[in-house]
Amino acid sequence: MPTTSQDWHARFQQQAAWTGPVRQFLLSRLSLPSSARILEAGCGTGVIASTLNDYAHTVVGLDFNPSFLHIAGRQHPNADYVCANALQMPFPAGSFDAVVCHFFLLWIQNPARVLAEMLRAARVGSAVIAFAEPDYGGRIDYPPAFEELGELQTQALRRQGADPFMGRKLNEIFHQAGLRDIETGLLGGQWSGTPSQAQLNSEWATLEADLTGILPQARMQELHRQETAAWQAGRRVLFVPTFYAVGFKP
Repeated sequence: MPTTSQDWHARFQQQAAWTGPVRQFLLSRLSLPSSARILEAGCGTGVIASTLNDYAHTVVGLDFNPSFLHIAGRQHPNADYVCANALQMPFPAGSFDAVVCHFFLLWIQNPARVLAEMLRAARVGSAVIAFAEPDYGGRIDYPPAFEELGELQTQALRRQGADPFMGRKLNEIFHQAGLRDIETGLLGGQWSGTPSQAQLNSEWATLEADLTGILPQARMQELHRQETAAWQAGRRVLFVPTFYAVGFKP
């Protein structure tokens, strides 16, 4: 995983670019009042929170990492930020017209408890949304020589305390939380042209950080060279199924 707050910020920006269409799709279906308040749990450096102002009068981002929130306040000052744990959020019950998260639940040891807290913070009838949670169990790596990367990164995520199969569990935990009118789905995969060098560098930097100490450096460099060539030749496919879920507080 990224090692510095700035590295994480770059990663969050890349993830936000992947999920823009599904966020717009889900939020545009909500009947939010002009005075709407939206909370993002686990907001990181504020990349997603900064995109929510088109749908809300007030956007609040919550994260327990002060370094992330320092970047958020500097880079995305159009939201309010609170440093606190998502397991015990400092808001009265029913404070928000929507409560959302993004690539967050996979990092939580007890996601059902966090979802319950998100539900508590939401007003009756309002939406709780997980915009994106990956499922590495369905990852596709092509050509087959790169399947090793997917397997090793899945193992690395587990060692870091993440659940690489969170995507498939969203429907279950939303039902267990007592949400109603639940909808879950999968972000589509569309590819157009070759990823930019900046995108490739960001993806490889994350992979390299995950696999440092697992693969010898020489092997890492060789895989990097091979993968770059595969992307340039139009042969490389990398797809991690990413789920979303939305439900409403009864």
